[in-house]
Amino acid sequence: MGRLFDTVASILNLGHDNRYEGECAASLEREAVFALRNNILPEYLAFAFIEKSEIMTIAPKPLLETICKLRDTVDIGSLALGFHYAVAEMIGRVCERIRSLQHSNTVAISGGVFQNTILTERTLMILREKGFQVYLNQAVPPNDGSISLGQTYIGLMK
Repeated sequence: MGRLFDTVASILNLGHDNRYEGECAASLEREAVFALRNNILPEYLAFAFIEKSEIMTIAPKPLLETICKLRDTVDIGSLALGFHYAVAEMIGRVCERIRSLQHSNTVAISGGVFQNTILTERTLMILREKGFQVYLNQAVPPNDGSISLGQTYIGLMK
């Protein structure tokens, strides 16, 4: 997911290289925060979904093409915010699909991308509105630092 955020940041000329982990994604989030604070509406963006039997494929190409087409005529903050909202909507849709197959209302969201406040808050809102019980990191960060904690826990359970 991080590389997708980097891609959109690059398309919007917010950064093309990360000098530190998450730099471009943070620039993209900063533009989205600016849009929110200034009541700039998010541009509507969406992922394409291809569903066959139990397999769901998420295609970012249409979303990326739309951003490329609009980047010179639409406010960058609007596109950045729209992208964040599209990712949250995609997560909600995938969770609904999994729920229909697995009959579970429980979702755990984690990973470095959930250090992004806009994405986390929007995803929580969408999932809770859809009736999911959502778990997220509170005592430990959501990025890779939590992996060793989980590995230690599993090791202790054996």
